[in-house]
Amino acid sequence: MNPLYFDDLRDIHGLDSIPWWPLAPGYWLILLAVIALIWLIRALWRRSDWRVDAKEQFTQLKRQRHRLTHKAFIAAFSELLRRIAMARYGREACAGLHGSAWLEWLEAHDPKGFPWKDMGKPLLTLPYAPDDTEIDAETMTSLLRALRHWIDAELPQTQQRKAHLKAQLQNMRGRFFPNKAE
Repeated sequence: MNPLYFDDLRDIHGLDSIPWWPLAPGYWLILLAVIALIWLIRALWRRSDWRVDAKEQFTQLKRQRHRLTHKAFIAAFSELLRRIAMARYGREACAGLHGSAWLEWLEAHDPKGFPWKDMGKPLLTLPYAPDDTEIDAETMTSLLRALRHWIDAELPQTQQRKAHLKAQLQNMRGRFFPNKAE
């Protein structure tokens, strides 16, 4: 070989490295799918939380309190309070309670120590009273405040987990067995 030709030879150069930005269209689709999945999981998780539903119903009850009769307000209040109690402690703990036993149970389990035996008397008497029976605004406000504490108060972790799993199980039962009475 002629040594003159070796001087003209150059080393082989590879291609330039592929830049990571801008992303290829496939990566954009994967990123959008991941974001959509996270949003869906978050939405389903929030929907299965009883507190979200309870807060919405509480807000609606609070807005309607001046439009409803006191009897209708206490009936809706009592129903919401019982639903919250069952969501927090399970159906077995409080669903069958009524009268003074219900007020005693509420007082024993109240997160802020609200005096349900004294202040909760309208829950027992007003549903059976004449339609024009009224309660004072201070009692109504204190009952609403106590109900809000029931919604916002935290449970111990094990009870929270148990209540959440129970609610999910009941939700699944309702989806798969809609005609089955509990």
